[in-house]
Amino acid sequence: IVDSGDNSESDDSDDDDELWVGRSDGRILRVRVGGDYATHLFQTDEDGIPQEVIDQSIDDPSELLQDFCLPGPSAAVTHLFVHRRRLFAVGAAQPDKICSFSTKDGSLHETTLSTQGASIVVYLGVIKSASALCAVTNEGVTLWNLATLTVQANMSFNSPSHIGSTITCADIDETTNGIYVGTSEGDVLVY
Repeated sequence: IVDSGDNSESDDSDDDDELWVGRSDGRILRVRVGGDYATHLFQTDEDGIPQEVIDQSIDDPSELLQDFCLPGPSAAVTHLFVHRRRLFAVGAAQPDKICSFSTKDGSLHETTLSTQGASIVVYLGVIKSASALCAVTNEGVTLWNLATLTVQANMSFNSPSHIGSTITCADIDETTNGIYVGTSEGDVLVY
């Protein structure tokens, strides 16, 4: 689940109450969370049997805004990242492809970004000072210009001291813009 309101660089204040949800069937949902919503969906009757509670007094209910599938075979959405009004998503069926969806005008405009080789994406993020999308894969790092979605840099992970090791996790330090990667050997490296 990705909260659109967490993005301080958002140019649309209407998305502060939106969530993006990646599902295990490859579907992606954009949901507006209403001002009033139920916190108790079930209650038990006198016999202890759960009964659904339907509250007709909800003035501002949640609303499904978009529902679409990642292209390709149905499989779980493994990564979601929102930057401004652009959604980036990766699915388990094509773990080396990043689908980019522009949602500025409410419709979807899809672009597919490919990582180097047959890599598996382990992290998606943005390096704000470089205006770059950062995809860390099990084999390296790729940076794309956020405005044009063209490749800015490819860095392979082929250190002689880490032969046989792969990247398993990563994160970006927003203060230093360092890309931290964790390896299958237990090392942490900084790019």
